[in-house]
Amino acid sequence: MDVCSAEAYQASHIARAINIPLAELKSQLGELNKAKWIITYCTPPSEESSARAASILLDSGFQKVTPIRGGFESWIDAYYPVEW
Repeated sequence: MDVCSAEAYQASHIARAINIPLAELKSQLGELNKAKWIITYCTPPSEESSARAASILLDSGFQKVTPIRGGFESWIDAYYPVEW
């Protein structure tokens, strides 16, 4: 789950990631499946946003949640799929 702005998401994002900006997360919790892993990320310097999103999800009863350490840049550095 990309928690950056819609504009940042449109510029580039992890392949098949959904975009729910951090400011909209609480209002969209009902659209997420608690049975699936949710991996949060954002582009630097907003790694804090991804950790905050993970915290919101965990506090809301989601159990399978983790932020990507190093955010989007670490994903790119590992040569994982990206959509530009």
